Amino acid sequence: MRRRFAQYRQTGAYRDGQAVLDFVVIALLFALPILNQNRMVLGVDAFFHLHRFYDAAMQLKTGQFNYFVSLFGFNQSGRIVNAVYGPWFAYLNGLLLLLAGSWVRWQFWSNFIIAFGGLLAGYLALRWARVRRLYSVAGSMIMVGSLPGLSWFANQAFMSVGAMFIALAVGIGIRMLQQPDRPINPWQMGSVMALGIQVHMLSTLFMLLVLVWFALPAVFRAKRPVVMVLNGLLAAGLALLLSVNVWMPFLHVNMGNRLLRPFIELRGDIPADTLGFTWDGSHNLSLIAMALIVIAVAALVLRNQCQPRLDFTTQWTLLGGVLLVVAGSQLLPWRMIMKDADNWLSTFQFALRFGIPGLILNCVWLAIMVATAANCGVFRYAGGDTGDGRFSNGDVVYTDD
Repeated sequence: MRRRFAQYRQTGAYRDGQAVLDFVVIALLFALPILNQNRMVLGVDAFFHLHRFYDAAMQLKTGQFNYFVSLFGFNQSGRIVNAVYGPWFAYLNGLLLLLAGSWVRWQFWSNFIIAFGGLLAGYLALRWARVRRLYSVAGSMIMVGSLPGLSWFANQAFMSVGAMFIALAVGIGIRMLQQPDRPINPWQMGSVMALGIQVHMLSTLFMLLVLVWFALPAVFRAKRPVVMVLNGLLAAGLALLLSVNVWMPFLHVNMGNRLLRPFIELRGDIPADTLGFTWDGSHNLSLIAMALIVIAVAALVLRNQCQPRLDFTTQWTLLGGVLLVVAGSQLLPWRMIMKDADNWLSTFQFALRFGIPGLILNCVWLAIMVATAANCGVFRYAGGDTGDGRFSNGDVVYTDD
């Protein structure tokens, strides 16, 4: 029995299980302040989501169902919200509210689930990108601890929930470049896209943007580009089939009604919510700027110690991350772009949202860079990757793949 357990400890399943246990502990750390203070954290988007979750909970409790009209939430105004805004996710939160019995316990469990889901999604994305487990765990922690990951816990901003699916899309996109023999697994891509649509349709647009970004060069690198395109179409069909309960009501509502456009808040000469560059921490891109500096240093180390140039996958991931961060920043004339309320870009509402997939791409790129540097022995003398697929803390050597 002891020998079998020792053999099991050397398997990938055991190390994946260790990562999951780590994520459980970290997710509890995100959620415990709610119970310690015995009060909720209510941000700018809290009441919108609390109303729709309450409506779903009361429909489940009373058995009075209406897929479109809000019977209990939003002051019983009959607003159409859940039907076009993640209906199944709303009903799951309604069920969680009924089981929890109070809003405080609901927020504890919802914070735990979202933190755990974000950590697991980041880990899976990095593993799909062939990053070692140790760096996949670290990279997923950086993603959840960054601006998009924390926005749910501070403001109940739903892009934090959508960020976990964007991370999965990044992992799928990198796979396209790394596996020219079979760049697309239609079942994987289709199911991830369907989950994104079921939870947050706006995040699905960013997922699609990320996938298109990686598909453009991947189709030219694929050994069978026609098969890749067909698998992509199959994935799209699967995603639509699994999310028919979302996009069909959305089309139905749009056909007979004129929906209000998202409001665009302007402050002075710039949109209120753009990513800004400061060095004193007074604006929301300061941590991203610091992360980019760390990335640049890592790139220099890798260039000098490991290889003369970065591989194409790393370069393309970096370029996408930088472009999206710039797109969400004050470097673009967003006031002029958003001046027309009917501009299709107003669908995204806040320019900073472009920085969310950008930051995720940069986190993935950084994890790839650090793992590559470790593989060639950059950290060999500091305790780390030994250069032969093993990891050392100075005394004990561990294996990984």
